[in-house]
Amino acid sequence: MRKLLQRLTRLRGVPQARHVAERAIAPYVRDDVHQLLLDHQRTAERVSDLESQIAETLSVLARSIERIDRVETHLPTVLNSIDSTNSTTRLLMREADELKALIATQSHTDVSPADDFRAELSPHIDTIKYLLRRVETVRAEMMHELRYGPDRVHVIETKVVNAAALDHRELRLNIGAGHIAMDGYVNVDIRELPGIDLVASVDRLPFEPGTITEIFSSHVLEHFAELELQRKLLPYWYALLKSGGRFRAVVPDLEAMTEAYTRGELSFETLRSVVYGGQEYETDFHLTGFTPDSLSSLLTECGFRGVNIIAKGRPNGECLEFEISASKPA
Repeated sequence: MRKLLQRLTRLRGVPQARHVAERAIAPYVRDDVHQLLLDHQRTAERVSDLESQIAETLSVLARSIERIDRVETHLPTVLNSIDSTNSTTRLLMREADELKALIATQSHTDVSPADDFRAELSPHIDTIKYLLRRVETVRAEMMHELRYGPDRVHVIETKVVNAAALDHRELRLNIGAGHIAMDGYVNVDIRELPGIDLVASVDRLPFEPGTITEIFSSHVLEHFAELELQRKLLPYWYALLKSGGRFRAVVPDLEAMTEAYTRGELSFETLRSVVYGGQEYETDFHLTGFTPDSLSSLLTECGFRGVNIIAKGRPNGECLEFEISASKPA
């Protein structure tokens, strides 16, 4: 066999045929192979894009299912509230008809309304007040669940940047530190800025309840809706504090700023910027505002005691701010 092959290779026609084949056929074969490789690459890219689209669709579907579950969870309360409101509305309509009849009776007499008439009228007024409060409560509850549910707070992956700062028996947190880090505190922010020790969401801090000595925040509270502070964030921070732990906050002093604006000492542009935030990035919006009295009441309602106004009307750039402190009962 080997000898046969050697004899064939010596024939002149074989090398020529091979040469012709390489020149005439090989380029087309190489082009076809190259095109096949390109087609395979494009197919792989399309498959990758399709996988990404499927993953995104599944993620959207999962979030939709979660929202449906939350709606179903709160549905009995919503239906009960609607039924209660409708019942109160019917009661109001009956009492309104009685009130009209009573007024019509009194209008035909020459006697001016007396104490007994006001006493007769009082229950109807109380019912109207109750209805208004009830409707507002239901409205606020439903709007809060729709707008400020579990997905409201900006959730990010927790990252310990400086582990040494967390290795202390007495932990003091500077929440929303931004560019102003404080010595002796664990400086927390959602951005990994210079001086930040811990990157974390404000409602998902990596600490156990009852382990924090102090929580401080400067110009943070106004970035959250009042109901969100009242129902979620302040109770969460309260739970993190030790017994006797301290909460301290600095916020814009809307009372001092509106008074300064009324006196002509503050421009409208400055007032507007402080009230609504600089609005330069996603979290740079203000959703509520405080006076010393209003924040004192909110902290007391959340369980804090010993509320103290450290400063009010204090200049901080163009903003007038106040500082407040309170403690968790020992």
